[in-house]
Amino acid sequence: PFKNVLVNDLLLDAEGKKMSKSRGNIVEPFTTIEKYGADTVRFYLPYVSPVWTPLKFDIDGLKYVNDNFGHSVGDEMIKKVASEIKEVFGEYGKCFRIGGDEFEIIILNENKSFINLLIDRFKSNIDNMTLSSGSKVYVSIGATFDDGMLSKHKSIANLINITDRLMYENKHINKMNNHLE
Repeated sequence: PFKNVLVNDLLLDAEGKKMSKSRGNIVEPFTTIEKYGADTVRFYLPYVSPVWTPLKFDIDGLKYVNDNFGHSVGDEMIKKVASEIKEVFGEYGKCFRIGGDEFEIIILNENKSFINLLIDRFKSNIDNMTLSSGSKVYVSIGATFDDGMLSKHKSIANLINITDRLMYENKHINKMNNHLE
Protein backbone atom coordinates (compact mmCIF):
# COMPACT_ATOMS: atom_id res chain seq x y z
CA PRO A 1 0.00 0.00 0.00
CA PHE A 2 1.08 3.53 -0.77
CA LYS A 3 0.80 6.38 1.69
CA ASN A 4 0.75 9.05 -1.01
CA VAL A 5 -0.11 8.70 -4.69
CA LEU A 6 -0.47 11.40 -7.30
CA VAL A 7 -1.68 10.15 -10.69
CA ASN A 8 -1.53 12.75 -13.40
CA ASP A 9 -1.42 10.91 -16.73
CA LEU A 10 -5.10 11.65 -17.37
CA LEU A 11 -4.97 15.37 -16.65
CA LEU A 12 -5.74 18.05 -19.18
CA ASP A 13 -4.04 21.41 -19.57
CA ALA A 14 -5.79 24.78 -19.84
CA GLU A 15 -6.51 24.12 -23.55
CA GLY A 16 -8.09 20.73 -22.86
CA LYS A 17 -5.10 18.74 -24.15
CA LYS A 18 -3.55 15.81 -22.29
CA MET A 19 -0.61 16.90 -20.17
CA SER A 20 2.64 15.35 -21.27
CA LYS A 21 6.35 16.02 -20.72
CA SER A 22 6.93 15.62 -24.46
CA ARG A 23 4.37 18.38 -25.15
CA GLY A 24 5.89 20.59 -22.49
CA ASN A 25 2.52 21.37 -20.92
CA ILE A 26 2.94 19.75 -17.50
CA VAL A 27 2.78 21.52 -14.17
CA GLU A 28 5.57 20.58 -11.78
CA PRO A 29 3.62 18.81 -9.00
CA PHE A 30 5.87 19.43 -6.00
CA THR A 31 5.93 23.21 -6.49
CA THR A 32 2.15 23.20 -6.80
CA ILE A 33 1.72 21.00 -3.72
CA GLU A 34 4.10 23.21 -1.73
CA LYS A 35 2.20 26.34 -2.77
CA TYR A 36 -1.41 25.08 -2.38
CA GLY A 37 -1.17 21.95 -0.21
CA ALA A 38 -1.63 18.30 -1.11
CA ASP A 39 -5.35 18.11 -0.36
CA THR A 40 -6.15 21.15 -2.47
CA VAL A 41 -4.23 19.70 -5.41
CA ARG A 42 -5.76 16.26 -4.88
CA PHE A 43 -9.32 17.64 -5.07
CA TYR A 44 -8.59 20.15 -7.82
CA LEU A 45 -7.03 17.80 -10.38
CA PRO A 46 -10.04 15.53 -10.99
CA TYR A 47 -12.34 18.55 -10.92
CA VAL A 48 -10.62 20.27 -13.85
CA SER A 49 -9.94 17.07 -15.82
CA PRO A 50 -12.98 14.89 -16.34
CA VAL A 51 -11.68 11.41 -17.00
CA TRP A 52 -14.62 10.00 -18.95
CA THR A 53 -18.03 10.94 -20.29
CA PRO A 54 -20.80 8.45 -21.07
CA LEU A 55 -22.89 9.00 -24.20
CA LYS A 56 -25.92 6.95 -25.13
CA PHE A 57 -27.47 6.70 -28.61
CA ASP A 58 -30.77 5.15 -29.68
CA ILE A 59 -31.87 4.78 -33.30
CA ASP A 60 -35.38 6.18 -33.65
CA GLY A 61 -37.95 4.43 -35.84
CA LEU A 62 -36.08 1.15 -36.37
CA LYS A 63 -39.25 -0.90 -35.84
CA TYR A 64 -41.11 1.28 -38.36
CA VAL A 65 -38.32 0.80 -40.94
CA ASN A 66 -38.25 -2.97 -40.33
CA ASP A 67 -42.05 -3.23 -40.60
CA ASN A 68 -42.41 -1.04 -43.68
CA PHE A 69 -39.22 -1.57 -45.69
CA GLY A 70 -37.94 -4.91 -44.42
CA HIS A 71 -35.21 -6.04 -42.06
CA SER A 72 -32.50 -5.58 -44.67
CA VAL A 73 -33.17 -1.81 -44.61
CA GLY A 74 -33.31 -1.92 -40.80
CA ASP A 75 -29.93 -3.66 -40.81
CA GLU A 76 -28.64 -1.00 -43.20
CA MET A 77 -29.81 1.65 -40.73
CA ILE A 78 -28.01 -0.01 -37.79
CA LYS A 79 -24.81 -0.46 -39.83
CA LYS A 80 -24.80 3.14 -41.08
CA VAL A 81 -25.34 4.57 -37.59
CA ALA A 82 -22.71 2.24 -36.10
CA SER A 83 -20.25 3.27 -38.79
CA GLU A 84 -20.90 6.95 -38.14
CA ILE A 85 -20.48 6.47 -34.38
CA LYS A 86 -17.16 4.75 -34.96
CA GLU A 87 -16.05 7.41 -37.44
CA VAL A 88 -16.87 10.38 -35.18
CA PHE A 89 -16.19 8.99 -31.69
CA GLY A 90 -13.96 5.94 -32.15
CA GLU A 91 -10.67 7.81 -31.90
CA TYR A 92 -11.69 9.37 -28.56
CA GLY A 93 -13.23 6.50 -26.64
CA LYS A 94 -14.83 3.09 -26.69
CA CYS A 95 -18.01 2.39 -28.66
CA PHE A 96 -20.42 -0.43 -27.79
CA ARG A 97 -23.66 -1.71 -29.27
CA ILE A 98 -25.64 -2.55 -26.13
CA GLY A 99 -28.97 -3.55 -27.64
CA GLY A 100 -30.81 -3.85 -30.91
CA ASP A 101 -30.77 -0.14 -31.62
CA GLU A 102 -28.80 1.28 -28.70
CA PHE A 103 -25.15 2.25 -28.49
CA GLU A 104 -23.00 3.49 -25.64
CA ILE A 105 -19.81 5.45 -26.03
CA ILE A 106 -17.37 6.15 -23.22
CA ILE A 107 -15.31 9.20 -24.19
CA LEU A 108 -11.95 9.35 -22.46
CA ASN A 109 -10.00 12.46 -21.46
CA GLU A 110 -11.88 15.06 -23.48
CA ASN A 111 -13.48 18.26 -22.27
CA LYS A 112 -17.16 19.14 -22.54
CA SER A 113 -16.82 21.65 -25.39
CA PHE A 114 -14.87 19.18 -27.53
CA ILE A 115 -17.40 16.41 -26.86
CA ASN A 116 -20.21 18.79 -27.83
CA LEU A 117 -18.37 19.49 -31.10
CA LEU A 118 -18.23 15.73 -31.75
CA ILE A 119 -21.94 15.39 -30.96
CA ASP A 120 -22.76 18.28 -33.34
CA ARG A 121 -20.64 16.66 -36.09
CA PHE A 122 -22.43 13.34 -35.54
CA LYS A 123 -25.88 15.01 -35.64
CA SER A 124 -25.00 16.84 -38.85
CA ASN A 125 -23.81 13.63 -40.50
CA ILE A 126 -26.98 11.80 -39.37
CA ASP A 127 -29.17 14.67 -40.67
CA ASN A 128 -27.64 14.09 -44.12
CA MET A 129 -28.01 10.30 -43.97
CA THR A 130 -30.62 8.56 -46.13
CA LEU A 131 -31.33 4.84 -46.44
CA SER A 132 -31.75 2.93 -49.70
CA SER A 133 -35.52 3.11 -49.10
CA GLY A 134 -35.31 6.92 -49.09
CA SER A 135 -36.02 7.00 -45.34
CA LYS A 136 -34.28 9.53 -43.11
CA VAL A 137 -32.34 8.38 -40.07
CA TYR A 138 -33.00 9.80 -36.60
CA VAL A 139 -30.93 9.16 -33.50
CA SER A 140 -31.61 10.22 -29.90
CA ILE A 141 -28.61 11.12 -27.77
CA GLY A 142 -28.00 11.36 -24.04
CA ALA A 143 -24.81 12.79 -22.53
CA THR A 144 -23.86 13.35 -18.92
CA PHE A 145 -20.85 15.49 -18.20
CA ASP A 146 -19.37 14.53 -14.87
CA ASP A 147 -16.96 17.47 -14.83
CA GLY A 148 -14.75 15.52 -12.47
CA MET A 149 -17.31 15.63 -9.69
CA LEU A 150 -18.58 12.05 -9.62
CA SER A 151 -19.59 12.59 -5.99
CA LYS A 152 -22.48 14.83 -7.07
CA HIS A 153 -23.85 11.88 -9.08
CA LYS A 154 -23.18 9.47 -6.18
CA SER A 155 -22.02 6.55 -8.35
CA ILE A 156 -20.98 5.56 -11.85
CA ALA A 157 -24.23 3.58 -12.18
CA ASN A 158 -26.25 6.69 -11.34
CA LEU A 159 -24.26 8.74 -13.86
CA ILE A 160 -25.07 6.20 -16.58
CA ASN A 161 -28.75 6.11 -15.51
CA ILE A 162 -28.89 9.90 -15.86
CA THR A 163 -27.37 9.57 -19.35
CA ASP A 164 -30.00 6.96 -20.21
CA ARG A 165 -32.83 9.19 -18.96
CA LEU A 166 -31.53 12.14 -21.00
CA MET A 167 -31.40 9.96 -24.13
CA TYR A 168 -35.04 8.92 -23.65
CA GLU A 169 -36.06 12.55 -23.11
CA ASN A 170 -34.35 13.37 -26.42
CA LYS A 171 -36.11 10.38 -28.03
CA HIS A 172 -39.50 11.72 -26.88
CA ILE A 173 -38.71 15.14 -28.38
CA ASN A 174 -37.58 13.52 -31.65
CA LYS A 175 -40.83 11.53 -31.85
CA MET A 176 -42.86 14.69 -31.41
CA ASN A 177 -40.82 16.76 -33.89
CA ASN A 178 -40.34 14.08 -36.55
CA HIS A 179 -43.70 12.31 -36.19
CA LEU A 180 -42.01 8.98 -35.55
CA GLU A 181 -43.94 5.97 -34.31
